[in-house]
Amino acid sequence: MSEGINAVALSGALGADPELRSTTGGTAVLTFSLGVGERRRGADGQWADTVSWIGCTVFGRRAEALGRVLRKGTRVALSGRLRASSWERDGVRHKRVEVVADTLDILSRPQAAGDGQPPAPVPAEAPVPDVYSEDVPF
Repeated sequence: MSEGINAVALSGALGADPELRSTTGGTAVLTFSLGVGERRRGADGQWADTVSWIGCTVFGRRAEALGRVLRKGTRVALSGRLRASSWERDGVRHKRVEVVADTLDILSRPQAAGDGQPPAPVPAEAPVPDVYSEDVPF
């Protein structure tokens, strides 16, 4: 089989707190679900926002560090590769495709409820100067 490109770049928000565990060999594994939004036009011609949930995994020391700071609602951008796996449980064959993240950047953190800090204010629009004022000398 010839070599191909296996590259993924995503940006979205965590749907739940991530789960940190370890392999039998002691390697840290962080798993989470990333909600990625998309805008589609429906059959009725109206636009609707949809969310696709993508399973993501981070390994090693980066997984340990991110497990301490990532929470539900955290917006991240990541890049990595797709990995397919399959297994059988109770006679039923299961398949999964996930993103193994090589890099992850935190874009914003969710506002913690009850932390005593008000949410960041939304900047007001600057007033538009009246360029048609009668005071203009020309």
